[in-house]
Amino acid sequence: LLTHKQEMIQAVAGISIARPLFAQATISWERVPEAVSYNIYYKEEGETSFTNAARNIPVNQTNYTLKSLKKNGKYIYKVSAVDASGSEFLWSGSKSLADLQPMQ
Repeated sequence: LLTHKQEMIQAVAGISIARPLFAQATISWERVPEAVSYNIYYKEEGETSFTNAARNIPVNQTNYTLKSLKKNGKYIYKVSAVDASGSEFLWSGSKSLADLQPMQ
């Protein structure tokens, strides 16, 4: 039998990047039923701590565009779900975003 936390961890899936372009990339994820909002964090490869890119993304929004990224930069990002008490209860795990290309 899965615990509530295990069920939550399995609930977040589908983290992906759409059209990584020069200076921006859109992150998408699957909706988490118990979430009331989401937070997005990122860091450039080699940095020790994550920057909070966005807080309190509405629960019905399952994508976010990171902007002001460096061309050819390598980034790591993660998404967290936030419950009704304001606690971040689920992390997507870190994903890589590399080699942003100029818009064509």
